[in-house]
Amino acid sequence: GDDTALLALLKECSSIEINVAAVQALNGEDALRQAEREFRSHDRRVHSVAKQCYEIRIAQRKSRALANELIDAAVALAGESMIPANRLAELDQAWRALDVDLLESDQVARFGDLRACLAERVRDYGDRQRSISRWSVHAREVLANLSACCARTTDTSQGPHELLFALGSARDEARNTQAQIPALMPAPGPDAKTVAALGEELAAALHESALIAARLTLLD
Repeated sequence: GDDTALLALLKECSSIEINVAAVQALNGEDALRQAEREFRSHDRRVHSVAKQCYEIRIAQRKSRALANELIDAAVALAGESMIPANRLAELDQAWRALDVDLLESDQVARFGDLRACLAERVRDYGDRQRSISRWSVHAREVLANLSACCARTTDTSQGPHELLFALGSARDEARNTQAQIPALMPAPGPDAKTVAALGEELAAALHESALIAARLTLLD
């Protein structure tokens, strides 16, 4: 753990085995560079070990610095309301390009935790978007059915009771569809705007059909 003492030992000791062990025990990048230069013209074996350790330490420093950048990027991504799947894929690809053996264990653990959290949010977002898509299709069908039922109330060949029953069923379905909106709205993005717009259409259609239902009730 004392690079200064190890460098002094390298200068004093003539044993190749001890010198190799001393080089391998060096921690600092500067100390390894000094040892590599010191033995460049003295001993090929010790120089080779020093050069290898020095290059590993450089690679370790660069890899750990890049790992910290990727961890910071993951933290920033986690702070966004919507996480694009391609951003997470790019982050994964950049991390896989690193040599994990050169990283600190807490770096690997931290990125693993962040990656798992981000992946879960991407999955949840995808599931919610699919739910919004299915709901939107159903909501348009419900609106079309409610509009058709309202239009049929002008048909004098049917009695008010039959018309009221059909309109009531369509209104119930519209209210059930409207009740599902709060569970869908937390998802940001253009699909959420679609939900809000369809929600307004449902509210307007229910209001209009309520007026019609009231008149049919009086006629019935």
